[in-house]
Amino acid sequence: MKTAKLTVMFLACAAAIPAFAQNTTDSRCGMTNYDSGRNMFTIVDPSLGTANQQCFITVVPKQSWPGGAPDLSSSEIFEGNYEVTLSGAGGGGGGGVERVGGGGGGAGAVPDTSIRYLKPGVYRLTIGAGGQGGAPNGVNGGDGAPTSLSEAYSGETVAGFSRAEYWNGTYPQSYNVASAGRVYGQSGQDAQPDGGGGRAVGGQSSGGRGGRVPNEPNGEDGGRLTAVVIAGEPGKGGTDLAGRGIRHEVAGGGGGGAGFGNGGNGDSAAEGGRMRTGAGPGDLGAGGGGGAGGEGVADAGAAGGNGFIKLALKDPVPQAPVQSAPAMSSSSDSAITPAPAATGRGRRDRN
Repeated sequence: MKTAKLTVMFLACAAAIPAFAQNTTDSRCGMTNYDSGRNMFTIVDPSLGTANQQCFITVVPKQSWPGGAPDLSSSEIFEGNYEVTLSGAGGGGGGGVERVGGGGGGAGAVPDTSIRYLKPGVYRLTIGAGGQGGAPNGVNGGDGAPTSLSEAYSGETVAGFSRAEYWNGTYPQSYNVASAGRVYGQSGQDAQPDGGGGRAVGGQSSGGRGGRVPNEPNGEDGGRLTAVVIAGEPGKGGTDLAGRGIRHEVAGGGGGGAGFGNGGNGDSAAEGGRMRTGAGPGDLGAGGGGGAGGEGVADAGAAGGNGFIKLALKDPVPQAPVQSAPAMSSSSDSAITPAPAATGRGRRDRN
């Protein structure tokens, strides 16, 4: 199968996909979802209220590859074994509640790594969006959406959460995070009744609990990913205003749990006794920070970090095909004419 045929396959496949399944104008991953600084596919242009973004890559047969390492920005790679590292999105932080306290931080999703053989064809990348931060005064954050790599035609899941492209906003109660890839982060709770952070499920990093007024003004830090070699830092819990000599009682939000990226910091006081600009968002699967709450203050929580997919080649890089030298022509025009033989100088006639 040649590259041109695979391109036709891709166009036919894309045309057959329902409109609601595509959240980008151009569905080629190298154009819409490639982060060159991190060399991975993620959401680089978020759309508010969208659960995920979906795009496509083409896997080319080895014999059709021109040689050299694959360039992910081209949306084409060659068949072979790849290390697939992916993560669902982190949970959003809970909103703070006036006269009660801060919201909890969102939980971080645990990245999953596996070796997969990618055969020639078209593949769909479904990248989960971070859970939205909870609105002020009693609103929980949203769960992070799942991520997957699947075959575009058959729908067979290669890695990640099965049928992530059809996720409806909730996870089944029987869903086993540990055995299915640990691909999402739970949301942080709001400040009522207890403002707990996102729960730690199947190895996830939990979000920190929000602070309370008047007795527990400081929010807790987010949790760590103990079973992951490469992970970000948990978000810091927010602090209160009373600790800076301000008479109004305000409690900080909880920090977001760590993911592949750093958790978002909880909303807290800043220099001069003024509130900061708000809770910090999570990065790459980490949880968002919770909003502060208290006397005259009810801030929103921050969004969780988006999911991602990273592909790393494990096979040797194919070499460019060797071009055979052109055969020498047998025509007389191409024959090399030998140089004329040197002749001695003729003798002069004697007078």
